[in-house]
Amino acid sequence: MGGSPGLEGPFSILTLPAPMPDIGYTEGPAGMFYIEDREHVRAWTLRFGILTELALSRAESRDMISEAAKLYA
Repeated sequence: MGGSPGLEGPFSILTLPAPMPDIGYTEGPAGMFYIEDREHVRAWTLRFGILTELALSRAESRDMISEAAKLYA
């Protein structure tokens, strides 16, 4: 099992009204970039889906944070 797709950096998918295609947005030390290439935007959309599936629920996140905080209290 490899690293989380979240480690590849922050991104946003900008969904526009039809017939405009979705646009990707990312920023980092090199600046901010809008990505219009459909294959790249599709890959980011798939990555977002994977991250959504891997994410903890709010309750699970709260519990995990509470447990971690106890280690540093």
